[in-house]
Amino acid sequence: MAYQGIGTGTTPNDGTGDDLLEGAVKINSNFSEIYSTFGTGILSGSVLKPVTTTILSKTLLNNEFCQVNASGLTLTLPASPYDSNEVTVSVGNFVNTVIARTAPTTIMGLSENLTIDYPNTSITLIYLSSTNDWRIK
Repeated sequence: MAYQGIGTGTTPNDGTGDDLLEGAVKINSNFSEIYSTFGTGILSGSVLKPVTTTILSKTLLNNEFCQVNASGLTLTLPASPYDSNEVTVSVGNFVNTVIARTAPTTIMGLSENLTIDYPNTSITLIYLSSTNDWRIK
């Protein structure tokens, strides 16, 4: 579907623009196109990122941005990632945050977890495919 602009007429209330119903239908059609292309932030395959803050160890969601507010936590990568899925982890002024892989995936081709051992750091990992696994972006 192509973008549908709303006819506004040439002067206010001159009767040449779209009526309220026509305008609402065009708006709904445009939003349906956007959501079918980019997702809602909840569905698998979405490019919108849920944003969370945590003081507990947790499993990351697909496309999540997670702000870690306590040291020594373990964040586990999504168990069912899809191609081009990204996760971002940002830590505060502390070290020893672990990003744990889920078998059989790897991180940078290694069957090891990733430890963020530098304070005030953000890292984004992208899941390229089942053969390339997680890579630092």
